Amino acid sequence: FISAWSGQPLAELFKAVQTMPEDNPGSLNAQQYSDVIAYFLQLNKFPSGSDELKGEADALATIQFVEAKP
Repeated sequence: FISAWSGQPLAELFKAVQTMPEDNPGSLNAQQYSDVIAYFLQLNKFPSGSDELKGEADALATIQFVEAKP
């Protein structure tokens, strides 16, 4: 997950998760898809921000997914 998305804006991941679930793509609202992204980030031990991740592609385009250096 981390290496696949490193260097990409979160808006790209947002577009990808909107194709899920496979049998009913687009069935969640934008905020729910954003919540899925926040969960992925939490699972991969990324630090939480001070605000909730917005379900807006424009806002997510400003956030770069960057892999932490060891």
